[in-house]
Amino acid sequence: MNGQPVNGMDNGRVYWSNWSGLTDIASLVQIQRGLGSSKLAISSVGGTINFVTKSTDMKEGGFVRTTVGNDMLMKGTVGYSTGMMKNGFAVSAMFTHWSGDGYVNGTQGQGQNYFLSVGYKASDKHNFNLMVTGAPQWHNQGFTSTLDNYLKNGRRYNSNVETVNGTEVNYRKITTINR
Repeated sequence: MNGQPVNGMDNGRVYWSNWSGLTDIASLVQIQRGLGSSKLAISSVGGTINFVTKSTDMKEGGFVRTTVGNDMLMKGTVGYSTGMMKNGFAVSAMFTHWSGDGYVNGTQGQGQNYFLSVGYKASDKHNFNLMVTGAPQWHNQGFTSTLDNYLKNGRRYNSNVETVNGTEVNYRKITTINR
């Protein structure tokens, strides 16, 4: 993000659910293919995605956006940026709330994304940016099962879900406060 790595140091993974609101506020998303002999990205190793969220790069303006998708996916986002002010400061803010049932049985989820960036452009060579972002959420998991289970129960089958006392329970519920 803004040229700084955010993947896990131990395994290199990126937990995209923690960064899902960045495309709503980013002024630029850069995608670079990694090493590979093919011109297609399928054999690439070490590619990067860079989200540019510097408030001093954003234009003045705001937005309110509502998204609706299949399986009861609903997302509401509000954002505003002051743009570069005469004193060299800029402020950008965004808040998102999302919820949905998930395609696979028992994979409901809900969460928020927040973002606040305060920037100061001291000169053409010096740009300071303080950013706070988070994504508190919970979501149930669905993992691959055997082909036999899918043939018997359908393609939305989730082996993690049971009905206990009339209530659907997913034993793979993930809750994230902030990472």
